[in-house]
Amino acid sequence: MKNAILNKLCLAFLLPLFALSGFAAKSGGKKLQVFILAGQSNMVGHANAHTIATLYDSDAAGDKRLAQMVFKKGSDLSKIDLIEQLEQGAKIDDLTGGISNEKIKKMSAGPEKTALEEKVKKHKETYEAYRKQVVSACVVSDQVYISSIADGNKRSGPLSVGYGGNKDKIGPEFGFGLSLAQKLDAPILIIKTSWGGKSINYNFRPPSAGPYELNEKEKAGDKVEEIKKNASLNWRMMNEAVNAVLKDLKKYHPAYDSKVGHEMAGFVWFQGFNDQFSDAFRDNYKQNMIHFIKDVRKEYETPKMPFVIGVLGTNMTKEGVDKNAVSVGQREAAKAPEFKGNVVSVESYKAYDLKARKVFDGGWAKSFAQWRLVGSDRPYHYLGSGKFFVRLGDAFANAMFGLIENKTASAPSGIAVTSGEKIAFLGDSITAAGKRPGGYCQLVLSALKDQGIETTPVFAGIGGHKSNQMLARLEKDVLRHKPDWMTLSCGVNDVWHGKRGVDLPSYKKNITAIVDQAQAAGVKVMLLTSTMIREDQSNDLNQKLAPYNQFIRALAKEKKCLLADLNADMQAGLKKFPTDAPKGKQLTSDGVHMNKAGNVMMARGVAKAFGLTDKQLDSSAKTWK
Repeated sequence: MKNAILNKLCLAFLLPLFALSGFAAKSGGKKLQVFILAGQSNMVGHANAHTIATLYDSDAAGDKRLAQMVFKKGSDLSKIDLIEQLEQGAKIDDLTGGISNEKIKKMSAGPEKTALEEKVKKHKETYEAYRKQVVSACVVSDQVYISSIADGNKRSGPLSVGYGGNKDKIGPEFGFGLSLAQKLDAPILIIKTSWGGKSINYNFRPPSAGPYELNEKEKAGDKVEEIKKNASLNWRMMNEAVNAVLKDLKKYHPAYDSKVGHEMAGFVWFQGFNDQFSDAFRDNYKQNMIHFIKDVRKEYETPKMPFVIGVLGTNMTKEGVDKNAVSVGQREAAKAPEFKGNVVSVESYKAYDLKARKVFDGGWAKSFAQWRLVGSDRPYHYLGSGKFFVRLGDAFANAMFGLIENKTASAPSGIAVTSGEKIAFLGDSITAAGKRPGGYCQLVLSALKDQGIETTPVFAGIGGHKSNQMLARLEKDVLRHKPDWMTLSCGVNDVWHGKRGVDLPSYKKNITAIVDQAQAAGVKVMLLTSTMIREDQSNDLNQKLAPYNQFIRALAKEKKCLLADLNADMQAGLKKFPTDAPKGKQLTSDGVHMNKAGNVMMARGVAKAFGLTDKQLDSSAKTWK
């Protein structure tokens, strides 16, 4: 009895360890990559999962690759299983007359009819076994997790089949997530929000598009206020759902590490069908899409979030899609100059399942036993073809990865910061003033932007603060914002405040703790030596400050931080002024806080530490105010 209890206790202890033996155990130190998928019914997905097996009925290299991607290694599933089902289905359709069973109904009662009914029953059992075989052969990812709203099907967990319109269906998320997993060595979370029958002009209307304009019929009706109230409802629901997940990421992905954080890695939009039926909806699609992308990036504080637009392709061919005003609007939005290099459109017609369409057009009802193997729905849902949705998800992933690579490659050579990153500026009153127009923080952001690097600032400067106070508020003012970078400017008040200041040993301890905690959270650090206390290096305060700055230089080397030696820059800058120039306020307004020239000096020092060249900064300085 005791042994049995002990065994159970051991098992209870070990199971969590076993659970971490997959990707979660290998992904330490890597940011969770969050991708949002949104749209209407074709983002919902209406493909029965077993129709994915039609990938086997293709000689295309791409389809063979996808079959290997979506089905488990060692699966018994093969092309032979599919062909056998299709051949049996053709025979059953011929004998029964299809879904209506009209041929059976016309038969007189007797042994022949009974035998045929028994044959149909056995075929149905064989079909159900095949369907379950296909579903059980599909991959369940340990790298990719998903939180999904697909109309009424709301589920979360490891990515697998069942995140489409019901627990037996898929949309593009399955192929998208598995394909990205082959490209990214990091934990991935998909947040999918999708509702059928919704337009971007009304339901998903983004805020910057302005209020929805009622048509004459709506104005004349008795539901004016209700229509106005529900405009943009799905935009709001989408963001509410996404933000709810972002607040509790560990719940949705076991590999999420709060110390490392997450990255809003990309957005996929697949929608458009319901904007086809009104001039106002069609004609405004391009501008609505542009507003939507900008508002999404603003909502999630990611200025150049990679964005993929799935182009409506229910017309099946390029010629047909070229004539569709919504499809054209989607393409044109992706080509907007302000989105160069970070938005791309993907043609869904190229993934269309033409074989399934042939069965459908041949009379799906009379060929029902064959049809249910290859399709699940009407043409406006891309026939509910699993082959189509895996192909499309893969195409979305390839486009997304291209944007991610482009984002990295587009960063100018030698510059440490990349577009989309967040920079926290931690410091005292000099840094607090740095967030004002013309302040050094703003000038650094401007210089990076001039190089095509869009960043998001976290301003964390507070007047009078010393190293002990900055350490105390590090989590609240910096780390909880999950920055990619932190610049640290600290030391002036530790010395200047005399008895209320911080002695050198305590300063070293505090600064080291700040750096260690930031780096443990995955934040890259730049240390700034303290600027002078009055513009005379020989005074007692600056002599006392010298070992504080020497420590900063040594710590930067030890902890592999970037270093902006602003104290050295300030001393060099003061020597450039004519000997007969007024002393005391050449780089400062009061001996400590920077004037315009001082802010430029600091900005150049920080920007150069990030990797910008003098030539690049000279160009930026022409526009600095």
